[in-house]
Order: sequence, then structure tokens, then C-alpha cells
Amino acid sequence: MKQEVEEYIDENFEQFLKYRKKVHHKPNTDNVHDLRISARRIHTLIKLFDLDPFAKPLKKAINRLGKLRDIDVSISQAKEFGLDTGDLKAERKKQRKKVKNFFTKQQQKIIEKIKHHAFVTLKDRPEKDLEEVVRDYKNKMGEWRQVNLGRENFHQFRIALKKARYILESQGKKVKELVKLQDLLGDIHDLEVLTAKKGTTDAIQKRKLEEFEEALKLKSRLEREEFLLH
Repeated sequence: MKQEVEEYIDENFEQFLKYRKKVHHKPNTDNVHDLRISARRIHTLIKLFDLDPFAKPLKKAINRLGKLRDIDVSISQAKEFGLDTGDLKAERKKQRKKVKNFFTKQQQKIIEKIKHHAFVTLKDRPEKDLEEVVRDYKNKMGEWRQVNLGRENFHQFRIALKKARYILESQGKKVKELVKLQDLLGDIHDLEVLTAKKGTTDAIQKRKLEEFEEALKLKSRLEREEFLLH
């Protein structure tokens, strides 16, 4: 498992380097999305396996990208539902400038140090400790079985699902159905963000309800197949 975790972090770090340059020069929707995903994968495993207590700059980078990504998605959805996007585009311009200025070579060096420290820690970490972390997390995922999702626990389940996905990916597992569930929950979250910015409409409420019902059905099927526990 140790080798798989190291390779997964290293692979995503290479993606981080690639898209860091692209975002610094052109922080468009696709580049921001790809950089955010690679950074989030690295950060999740570093935190999960407790590989670097000083990984806060990486979390800051993810949050900075998240704000811009939310605006990008809100603009796309607002257009789809016929809502005005003037204020959203003005906010996107500000966020793009912040992101462009944030992801400099200096920021890259900071992330490189975090990765190096994580690899040094991982090298000295017993294999059984990593396996125990994964077992514990599988047990936590098991606690979500038969739990009714609602507004009060929706966010917690989304976060748990993301971690489960990255754990499985790092072990070479196929996660196609898990990604589908994550995407459904992500779409619902994005519509909530849009609603907070622009208000709601009957069409938005209908979409949220349809996707929530589809997500519940998929969650139920994955639980029956015990997919989240493997």
C-alpha cells in the first residue's frame, strides 16, 4: 500500500506542476478545475495518513481555487436557467486575478516542500499503520449505510465520499459509480451555491429534487453491493 500511496501522490503532484503553470498564465475554467482536483487528491491523502502537519498552504490553495470554481459553475448554471450573469462575471474577474497572482513559482516551491516532507514521513511509516487507517475509514463509511440523507448531513456525506474515492483510486480500484454519485451530489451543492447568489426558480428546485432522488437510488444500490466497503 505504501508504494501505491506514494505513486498516487507523485502522479497528482506532476499534474499539479503542469496546471499550476497554466493557471498562473491563464486561469480559465478547465485549468482551474484540473489544478484543484490534483491539489485536493494530494491534500486528502496527506491529511488522511497524517504525513505532514504543515500542509496548510495546500489547503489554502484548494480554497482559493474553490472560490473561483464556484463562480465558474454558477455562471454556467445561471445561463442555463436564464438568470442574469453580470454580477457573477464581475466577481469571476476578481477571483481570476487573485488566483493568477497566488499560483507563482514561490507557491510551487512551498507545495514541493510539503510533498517532500510527506514522502520522508511515508517512508518511515509502517505498512500496518496505513492499512489500519484505511480499515478505520472503511468502518466510518459503513456507518453511512441506511442513514437518511438530508440538509443536516448532506455536506458531511459529500466530504466522506470524496475521501473514499481518493483512497480507492490510490489503491488502483475502479470508482466509476462512486464518481457518478459524487457528481450528482456536487451538482446539487452547486445549485445551492447558485441559489444563495441569485435566488431560486421552479426549474432549479425541480433539478435539485430530480438529482437528489437519483443520488439516493445510487447510494442505496452501492450499499447493497457493499461497494463503499471495499
